[in-house]
Amino acid sequence: MSNPLRSPQRGPQAPHPKSKFLAAIEFIETEYFRNTRHSAKELQEILTALSVHGTAGSPALRDRMVASYETVVTLSPALTSRLTDDLIKWKRTEYAEEIGKFVADNPLAFDLPTTLRLRAYARRAQTQ
Repeated sequence: MSNPLRSPQRGPQAPHPKSKFLAAIEFIETEYFRNTRHSAKELQEILTALSVHGTAGSPALRDRMVASYETVVTLSPALTSRLTDDLIKWKRTEYAEEIGKFVADNPLAFDLPTTLRLRAYARRAQTQ
């Protein structure tokens, strides 16, 4: 019986890079976004790395990245200022209502420019 992972000419087939990246996002979401033992600085660095890959990489991967952002919006809403830039660039409005509500309920959570940017995102999403 032949091995489906082995090509007769090329040897073992490597996993598709997209599947590796999706697995990496799953790991990040589980081990960092859902785990409270990591500092805000660590989480910000992770979000920066995801932003770089999501912006410069394949747009097809963004759906999974944006899905993982839901965990941040839900469990660490104070970090939403970092991921909102991605959501704006990628024209994604999934979390506008939650982010808008967090900013309205916590008016002193961010500095004024950040608060205005988050409110603008929430308003822009409502008009689309």
